[in-house]
Amino acid sequence: MGAGCAPSLVYNPAVSLPSRPLIKEQGEAIGTLGFLPETRPHQSGTTSHVSGGGALTLRYAFSNRLTLGVSAWSDLQDFFNGYFRGGFGAEAIFPIAGGGDPDPNGMKLGLMPRTAVLFDGGSIEGGGFAIPVVLWLPKTDLFATYAALGPALGYRDLSTAPAQWGYGLIGNLGTSITLGSSFRIYAEVAGIVQVNQYDRITHGVFAPSVGLALTF
Repeated sequence: MGAGCAPSLVYNPAVSLPSRPLIKEQGEAIGTLGFLPETRPHQSGTTSHVSGGGALTLRYAFSNRLTLGVSAWSDLQDFFNGYFRGGFGAEAIFPIAGGGDPDPNGMKLGLMPRTAVLFDGGSIEGGGFAIPVVLWLPKTDLFATYAALGPALGYRDLSTAPAQWGYGLIGNLGTSITLGSSFRIYAEVAGIVQVNQYDRITHGVFAPSVGLALTF
């Protein structure tokens, strides 16, 4: 949600949760294709407020109660033209209820604080934070469904007048299907209300994505 005089930046709202909270010494690699919201859609020239992009995420569980991850994403058109308009992020996942439930398929609740830096070319042009509450819904034989909801804050330069920042609310709903013992395919949609304080504009954005995950 950062805003300013720079061209529009893109961020990755997808939480891409594992089918269940990871257990100690378990890892996950995820690749996704989908849509990345624009921080300043009117500057990017898009009418949908999103751009096609891709993301990679790596996670590792240091305990049953702590998983850390890093991610990178980019607008694909710019990427294939040799220009990086994307970002890098870090996250933590804390199961806070149901993580020790003897029923591995039961409902589980957690927190997922996230932070990111956004790039336009070779320079850092923004950053942000989000703190979604995540919910793993009861798992069926076929589907592992999850949801998330939480506030987000983005900024570019808080010393200007008006300050170059914004905020929003991000909701996510996704589901996945496990293939064999290690692979998983999933689909997710993120719904965002983002308020650009610099431009005094509020946008509603939908950003669907699909992905493939490998658990190791």
